[in-house]
Amino acid sequence: MTDRVSPRLQRRCLSVVLCVGLLAGGCSLTPSVTDSPTTPPTTSNTAIPSGPRTVDGTGVPTAASAVKVLVDDSSLIERQRGMEAIGPQTFFVSRSTITVNDYVNNRLVEFRQGKRLRSFKSPGLDCCEDIRVEGSTYWLLAGDAVRSYTVVDSRLKRTLTRELAVNDSTQWPMGKLSREDDNLIATPAKGKPEIIVGPGPLPARPEFLLNKSSVEIHDGKFAIDLMTPGTPEDATLLARNSTNSWYWVYVDSPRNWGYVYHLDAGGTILETYTLPRPGVVVPSRPLLVSDDGKLYQMNLTNRSARVLAISPNR
Repeated sequence: MTDRVSPRLQRRCLSVVLCVGLLAGGCSLTPSVTDSPTTPPTTSNTAIPSGPRTVDGTGVPTAASAVKVLVDDSSLIERQRGMEAIGPQTFFVSRSTITVNDYVNNRLVEFRQGKRLRSFKSPGLDCCEDIRVEGSTYWLLAGDAVRSYTVVDSRLKRTLTRELAVNDSTQWPMGKLSREDDNLIATPAKGKPEIIVGPGPLPARPEFLLNKSSVEIHDGKFAIDLMTPGTPEDATLLARNSTNSWYWVYVDSPRNWGYVYHLDAGGTILETYTLPRPGVVVPSRPLLVSDDGKLYQMNLTNRSARVLAISPNR
């Protein structure tokens, strides 16, 4: 028998820090959890070869972008005396339906137009590190396995189990699920990314080089030196497909939580977003780019769990 802290206890501990390693799609070095609830883990400063094209991203507003509150539900939060509240760790948005893992009540809850649509009992006590909903299929990542489910008689019925190769070197505080074109990719908390469904090959993760007033992004399709409003402290790939990519650049500011740049296949800026400050507890997945290219943020307070639709800057 191995000594192992229960996933539920681990998640309670991680709820007070930014588990943005879940989102990190870049740098070949192992990121780590920081002590600050608002600062992503350190990105590699190792020099990267080739000459990137300069892209001016300094014109992004410092005031947070306009948002629309899609979910505001106090029942998703459990208050604890003398401790931070416990709430959802991940969410997914598919068209008009928002799926949230109700960690407090051990259920998956779906919302539409701000109201509860339906809910299902979670397959396990510690469900889930990440969720994807594709049509009638629910993909759940928990620990060292990805499982798919469909709804039968108002219950989740398992249709597939894929065990993941894990090792003793922790890569991320939490695992993640992502899709790049035809590939569904799982990154376990301990281990390397794997293709769950799709023809492959596994896309290479981008590399970053942080400078005083810019961040170099080497994506494989492009190499740019993105000028930023302030000194970048980290850069993270949020989502990517054959024609678009979304990068979160964290710049410490009392007015916002950093900037998201939506780039085309050549690294040209199409849209920008200025993130609102997070709540008192940061979930393992605070940000999501939906399959139709929209940006969402989940903020947790001591009173409520909120899902925000973030509008691009004008």
